[in-house]
Amino acid sequence: MSVMYSMEQPDSLEGWVAIKETPFEDPDARTRLKFLVGWNSSENKLAITCHNVIKCKKRSADDDRSWAGMFSFQDIRHAHEQMSLVYPQLEPYLPTIPEEMSTLWSYLNYYMGMYNNEVSETVASDIESYLKIALDVCGKKLVVDTLFMEDSDTDAYFENLNDLKRRGYEDAVSRAAEHLKEVLALREGSINMLDMLGVYSLEETAVADLLLATVELFHYNLQPFLDVREVAFIKRQELQELVQDADIGEGRRSQYVKEYNEWQSQYETATEAILQLQIKYFSECVDISTGMKERMLADKQKFGKATWDLHASGRLNRIEERVSGDSLQMLRAREKQFQNQRRKIKQEMAFLEEGRNLKQELERLEQKYYSLQVKLYDVQLKVMDEEEGLCRKQLRVIEKELKDEEDTVMFYDACETPEDLEDEDTPQFNSKADPRVTQLKMSLNKIFRKRAYIRNNKKMLVRQKQDEEDVKRQQQEDISRHHAIQMKRDQQATARGHLQAPCHTNET
Repeated sequence: MSVMYSMEQPDSLEGWVAIKETPFEDPDARTRLKFLVGWNSSENKLAITCHNVIKCKKRSADDDRSWAGMFSFQDIRHAHEQMSLVYPQLEPYLPTIPEEMSTLWSYLNYYMGMYNNEVSETVASDIESYLKIALDVCGKKLVVDTLFMEDSDTDAYFENLNDLKRRGYEDAVSRAAEHLKEVLALREGSINMLDMLGVYSLEETAVADLLLATVELFHYNLQPFLDVREVAFIKRQELQELVQDADIGEGRRSQYVKEYNEWQSQYETATEAILQLQIKYFSECVDISTGMKERMLADKQKFGKATWDLHASGRLNRIEERVSGDSLQMLRAREKQFQNQRRKIKQEMAFLEEGRNLKQELERLEQKYYSLQVKLYDVQLKVMDEEEGLCRKQLRVIEKELKDEEDTVMFYDACETPEDLEDEDTPQFNSKADPRVTQLKMSLNKIFRKRAYIRNNKKMLVRQKQDEEDVKRQQQEDISRHHAIQMKRDQQATARGHLQAPCHTNET
């Protein structure tokens, strides 16, 4: 027999909204309210006005705002009840205020002339003092919103769910970082390797939690840009097919080209943001793993070599490999970023329009392209250095393992005759025959060749740029020299003209 439940799940968040942690917090602490309360006998209500009092010289348009309204005693009581629900400590501060004509006897007394509609100045003064206390207890925002219904939009009190999620991930990273600091504080009390091994275990767990929180925040920030790039990529393909359609007119084709360029721009913007987030994330991973490595190297100086090799050398090797792996991913992300920027400069060069400043704009883009290309070569060389270092670390670990196996003492059963020894197989340990060593050495050779190729390309590029600058400098010097010679000739011709002018006058 099955039972159908119509009730919702108790842990369901459907229909719930997120309220801000401090929904009534005053966003501007520079402002204070000044209340003025008086009795309006014609309306039989309290006239309340308030305005901002600025304690600094800088003012804005919002600083000059003021509020005013007419309130009955019942309105004051209702406002007090609303504010006391948020801040219960305000409840005992409401002063004694007269009753209004809210009952039948009050109306009868009023019509019989027995109702006194005059309110003493003491009541107005008490309410003014109460509003000052409410301002100190509740803050400007809640008092103004309650009395004058200033902010009727309730969305101002709700959290943006996206911001709430992001802060949740950021808080998780902060908590994990604080927990790691607490674990690292235990290192000071570790006096032997046994204590330090316990700290290492706690540190591994804390670092794993920090990396998990960091990658969750990274994925949350990354996902919107991935979605935008995917949509832009699909739209580009669709529009490219439409532009290539021979049956459409020129007007429609121009519109499709315009839309294609817009989606292309969004695709490039999303790609740049993705690469920037990747660089930031991998940089944080490098900082975390580098911190572990530095702490291990400091610990290595505290303990003996035999103890260290037995208990901690393997962990140090793993951490060094992690540092190299994180550094490689960061450098490759930066390499992709430079390649993307270089591609954008090429597109700018291709779409330059004829004009007066074409030459200057082209020279500017060429200089920018040259700088990016040099940075790209530098990053690629750093990638080669990291790959070489990683290969050498792995090679040293393997060779140490093989050496330890070779140094291991082997025990055999006793033999009765020397001829029996010839039948025993003697183990041979040769690091050169190990396939892992062979593979790593092949990888090193590839790295050496690729690094030499990149270095040669960089040298050729720098030399070519230097030659171009030398040619421009020589041309400029030639122009300046010819200009100086021409100026000297003009001056000499002018001087000869002045000398010949008087002689011509005397002959006349």
